[in-house]
Parts: sequence; structure tokens; C-alpha cells
Amino acid sequence: MDFVDEFYADKDLSLLKKLTLVIPTYNRNYYLNRCLWYHAHFPFGEIIVADSSPEEKKVVNRETVAKVREQFGANVRYLEYEPENEKYGGDIYRKWGNAMQHVNTEYSQICIDKEFLIPTTLYKEILFLESNLDYVSVEGIRCWIDKHGEKINYLTARDFEKTSSITSESPMNRYVAALSTSTSVLMLYRSSVQKKVYQYLKEYGIQDIRFGESLITVLGYILGKSEHLREDIVTYRDVIQLNRRGKLNTKESSASRYPSLYDYVQLGVFDQFFNAYKECLIDVLSKELSLVDRGEIEKTVNMSQPNKYDIKIKDKQNKTDISRLVVGHPIINTLWKKTPMIIKQPIRVITGYDDSKWYLTNIPKDALIISMIIENESQFQDFL
Repeated sequence: MDFVDEFYADKDLSLLKKLTLVIPTYNRNYYLNRCLWYHAHFPFGEIIVADSSPEEKKVVNRETVAKVREQFGANVRYLEYEPENEKYGGDIYRKWGNAMQHVNTEYSQICIDKEFLIPTTLYKEILFLESNLDYVSVEGIRCWIDKHGEKINYLTARDFEKTSSITSESPMNRYVAALSTSTSVLMLYRSSVQKKVYQYLKEYGIQDIRFGESLITVLGYILGKSEHLREDIVTYRDVIQLNRRGKLNTKESSASRYPSLYDYVQLGVFDQFFNAYKECLIDVLSKELSLVDRGEIEKTVNMSQPNKYDIKIKDKQNKTDISRLVVGHPIINTLWKKTPMIIKQPIRVITGYDDSKWYLTNIPKDALIISMIIENESQFQDFL
């Protein structure tokens, strides 16, 4: 028995058999290896790997999947896709959507290959949906694991304080509420709803990662109520390489490989993508609100969405924001992290700077289990 089995030996995880994990991966053998090894310890109904890596990387991933099946007896399905090469990332969510159509369990969850899901929280999430049939999705607290020098840091993901449950009976009210809360494409869903969301992306030809990500979250809220568990951590994401020395590592981040919404404006493609996005939103709201005038729906959507000029101005402001200095300069970044909260807060008020990072003071034991995996690189090199 290894340390993961030992830690969860007395935990009831039986409901996980109703859940399928879909793990998209691209060009990251080591992370997929580690992610599969960890999650294969738990009794999920199925784990689906959606691999769009180049062929030389796929060869390694196939071997990893075979070893996980052999070592753990895990039900792992391996799906292959063409390497990601579209300028605006439209092929990413087509891959996710196609993989989702293969799910056969009642519940489903997208899990990035750099993430470690907490099975006891997943159990609570499933239990909540089992007991609340009018809800379609649920999520706990999302955390990051970072490292400065030899010290591991545990912090809640940005905008956590803005995240809230969306419980209105009205699809329109849920849509409006979704615009003012922090949203995630990585919630645990009823599979029938999550499949429908990705089918809408395909039907309306959403061909980019930016509007695609927004639609996945907003459509999920339109289609049903969503609960946020504010006391339970559901995942830790390893961002050690992503934030190396205070700078974004583009090789580690899929989102950073693609143009931003500001770039869309500069490149003259904003209207093309935005119109498909709005058409999808309006049509779905019209279907869900069959007695509401379509003209009123269009008016609400047009008023609630930012236009390209707002995005251009906001991006220009951000380029001179103090946060760029703090995050981009490793010395200032380190000093800021060591600054007491009583001093940080007035500085935030005066400058408008908000690093959106809430460091955990009481580290849960399950986080320490994940840290052991992250720190033990040789184990996973040997596993490969």
C-alpha cells in the first residue's frame, strides 16, 4: 500500500463510480503521467484521456496509460486527436467536447493534467447532486500549489471571493448572475448537461478559446442551478513551472499560447467570434425561456456583454497597472509576498492593486499528500 492508498483507506469513496474524469492533455508527458498515477488510486467509473500531442509524445502517453491499467486495474480509455494548431484555439474545446460525448456515467468532470482532485470533496459534490435534483453542477474551492525557493505555497485560486452559488429558478437570472461571479469550466456536472453545453459550441461554430471558455461556463449556468461548496477544497493545480520567477511560462500555459480578446480587436476578428458567441447565447436563452420575447433577450445580452472598445481600453489600463510591476519583477514579487497583511491592505486600497491570492494558513493533510507527489520527481521519471 502506498501513501495515497494509506491516507484514503478509511474514506467512503463509493459514489465515485458514478463519475468519469476527462483529462485533456497536450505535449506534457510528465504531467499526464503524474496525474494518471494519482487519480488511478480512486474508484472512478472511468478515466478518459484526450490526447492531442504530437506523435512522439503520444507514444509515451500510450505507454503511461498501459502501465496505469496494469498497476491499478483502472478503467482508462485513451482517445487520440490531431495536434492543436489553430491560431485561436478552437480545436481545444472541440477535443474536450468530443471526449465528453464518450462519457457513460451520470456525472463528469474535466481535470487538467496539472491538477489533483480531492476525492472526498468529489464525493460530497456527487452526494449534493444526488440530493438536489434541480441542480446541474457543483464546485468546491480551487487551489494552486506554487513554490518559491524551497518553500511550497498553497493558495486559493484568484477571484475565489467573487465565486458564489447560482440558485435562481430563472435561466435569465442565472445568466445575469453568472456575469458577476467568478466562473470555471471545470465544475462537476450532470453528464447530460455538460454534453449539451459542448454540443452547443459545436452547433454554433465557436472557433476560439476565449469566447469558448466563457460560453462553457455561462451556458452551464443557463441550463441549471449551480452550488459552490465554500468550505471544501476540490482541487490543487501545480503552477510551479507556470509562475517560474514571477513570469508566465508560455510553454506550460495553454491559454497563453493564444491571442487575447485585446488581440482580437487589433487583428480585426473580434466581431466574427463575438457574433457567434452572442448568437449562441441568445438562441439558448430563447429555448430555455420559451415565453419571453426574443427581442428582450437580445437587448439583455447586448447590454450585459462588453464591446471591443471596452476591452481595448481595459487592456491599455492593465498594461500600466501596478500589478504588472509586482508580478513581473521577481524581487518586488518576493518582497510583496513577505509583506504583512496589515500593510498590504492599505496599499491595495490606494493603488487598486489586488494580487487575488489568498494563502492558506492551515494546510489540509490532503494537500501534503499532493506535495509529496510533486516533490518526488524521480518516482514518476522511473514510472515512465
